[in-house]
Amino acid sequence: MFKKHDKIDVLHPSIKKMVRPVFTVKDSNGKTHKFYEFKTLHDMSARRFSHLNNFLENRNRGITNEDLKAATTEAIDNIQLDNIKGVTNALIILKYLKARIEIHEDVDIILRIMSCAFFTDKEDLTDYDWDIATWKIDLWEKHGVTSFFLNESVSRFLKSINISATGIQTYINQRQLLKQSLKELNKMGILSESTSGKKNS
Repeated sequence: MFKKHDKIDVLHPSIKKMVRPVFTVKDSNGKTHKFYEFKTLHDMSARRFSHLNNFLENRNRGITNEDLKAATTEAIDNIQLDNIKGVTNALIILKYLKARIEIHEDVDIILRIMSCAFFTDKEDLTDYDWDIATWKIDLWEKHGVTSFFLNESVSRFLKSINISATGIQTYINQRQLLKQSLKELNKMGILSESTSGKKNS
C-alpha cells in the first residue's frame, strides 16, 4: 500500500543535505517504511550519483551494459566455434538483443533507477547499496508495480514514459515476455545468465 507525503523539506542529520519525504509503503507484516528523495539531484553524493547516471545510461540504451557485454561475448564465442550450431546460437542471441532494445521501457532498469533516487532513513547515502536497493525493489513489487509507477513522485521523475495504468501494464507484459523468452533460451543453453538489475561483477 503506497501513501503519498506532502513535500516538506528537512535537513538530513548525517549528510546535512535537504531531503523530503515522498511516500510510505506498508509491508505484509504491517510495518511502515518511509521513503525520501533529495531536494535536488545536486544534493546526491558523487558515488551514488555515478550509479544513478549508469542506470540512466542503461535506460537510454534499452539494456544494461552488463547484459550487453555478456550477450555479445556469448555470440562471439558461438561464432568462433565455426559450426552450424554456433552460428545458429549467435543468430538467436542477436535476435534476442534486437527484440530487447526495441522494448519501449525496461521495468527492471527503471526500478533500479528508482532504488537510487528514493531512500530510507537507514541507508548510507554516500554510496549505493545493492542489497538494500534490491530489498526496496522487492518491497515495491510486492505492493504493486502499477501502483508504484502511478505514484506522483515516480511519474514526475519519469516524465517521458506513458504513466497510465494501461501504459504501465504494457511495460509489465513486455517484461513477462522478456523473462519467458530468456527462460526458454536458458533451457537451450543460450544466455545462461542475465545480469539485468544486478551488481556489476
